[in-house]
Amino acid sequence: MAVGLFLLCPRAGATELSGAELHVVREGATADCPDADELARRIRALWMAPAATAPMQVDVRFARSATGYDAELHATGARSGTRHLSTTAATCASLSEAVTVALALLLDLEPLPEPAREPPPEPPAAPPAVAIAHPLRPLPPFDLALSASLGFGLGVLGADPVGMGSASVLGRRGHFAAEAQAFFVAPRTFDYDPGYVKVGLWGGALNACYRT
Repeated sequence: MAVGLFLLCPRAGATELSGAELHVVREGATADCPDADELARRIRALWMAPAATAPMQVDVRFARSATGYDAELHATGARSGTRHLSTTAATCASLSEAVTVALALLLDLEPLPEPAREPPPEPPAAPPAVAIAHPLRPLPPFDLALSASLGFGLGVLGADPVGMGSASVLGRRGHFAAEAQAFFVAPRTFDYDPGYVKVGLWGGALNACYRT
């Protein structure tokens, strides 16, 4: 009776995983490889069991080789078979990930759905463009400007230089403007027997305009 009770108990170190009994053996210097509980935790974090699963027994054996790490997966029950995995990496990390995926596929597990992601917030709407009107500067009712200039010219009256001058008056009212200009050349005296001739030059101009 005692022997029968012993045979019905699960093996030491076994972990229940989606209807299957998972047992892991780590031989030699493979302490950095996961045990049965760690493998089950990794699988439950990323995979979920289908609606119905058939009982299975899976044995995983980790061992060191001359080039790296080896893993052997042996399944009995609803599915049976053996699969070998190996790596030349310096640690058991990459082999542990490969064993996790192989176990999930062997047990017909399905990936957990990704959590729904909130859509990114919409950028704030740009403020409507506002046309800035530049007000027209009011025209002055009336203004007056005066100007004068002095200089000299050559070849105007003879070969010698002569003095020249000009003056102007500018008046503006609203959109209208008018300017009066006057200029002169200092007179010169030329001797002509039996007398002389005095010559000068005067002139003027009147301009008008309309501004919009």
